[in-house]
Amino acid sequence: MTRVVVIFNGEGDSGQIEDTTAFAGDTQVALPGGEVASLDLPYGETQPVEQQHSAELALESMAYDLLKEKHDGWENSDGAYGEFTFDVAAQTITLDYNERFMSSEHHAYSW
Repeated sequence: MTRVVVIFNGEGDSGQIEDTTAFAGDTQVALPGGEVASLDLPYGETQPVEQQHSAELALESMAYDLLKEKHDGWENSDGAYGEFTFDVAAQTITLDYNERFMSSEHHAYSW
């Protein structure tokens, strides 16, 4: 596996991960089975707790955490959409983020 793409979409005060896809080069492959360990810092706690999750759930959880860190409220109002690319070989995570918004422009004239 060389990269994993996690697609998200939100609006109207709700948001979700829509797809998680792994690739080896340009070929789509299955995520590894079994469980992976991750550290979670529960709200109000000072010490992290180790959690065991499937690879897909661990990636989704990380995507939600990163969205909250960079764009808290991404799911509210007109919302936002985009994707994370987890580049396994380069050990990087890239966020491609698109925010929706309604615009209004008003003009008033008096003579």
